Amino acid sequence: MTPRFMAAMLSVIIPTNDDPAGLVRTLAALVPVAMDGFVKEVILADPAAQASTLEIAEETGARIVEGPLKAACAVARHPWILVLGSGRVLPAGWEEEAARHIANHGSKAATWGKSGLFRRPKAEDGLLLRADQDAVDALRRRPRRLG
Repeated sequence: MTPRFMAAMLSVIIPTNDDPAGLVRTLAALVPVAMDGFVKEVILADPAAQASTLEIAEETGARIVEGPLKAACAVARHPWILVLGSGRVLPAGWEEEAARHIANHGSKAATWGKSGLFRRPKAEDGLLLRADQDAVDALRRRPRRLG
């Protein structure tokens, strides 16, 4: 594991939304960070997993939870969770931002999603939260903006 990621390891949860092409794009973007040891597991949340999603999970070593996001969060094995929508790729350097956030703001969730007067960030935009936090509650509490 790269020394800069020693203190934190992530479980990534991807709500698949029956989007195999998007899922492959998101998983491919996570490979370098998984090789660095920051991403330790990937869980696909899919209430009705299609054959294509099951095949992608099999080929990549991702786990499938046939249920909603909350069910996937409940089985995550690591202290921090990154929720990332199928097809979403975070900006370059996101892992450094996440590691800094975890080190300096350990009790607060963070997001890469855009927010404003009429738009709140969504979990699928990229939501970083502790495993003991609820994703919906974390979004209500105005997570810290990254990126």
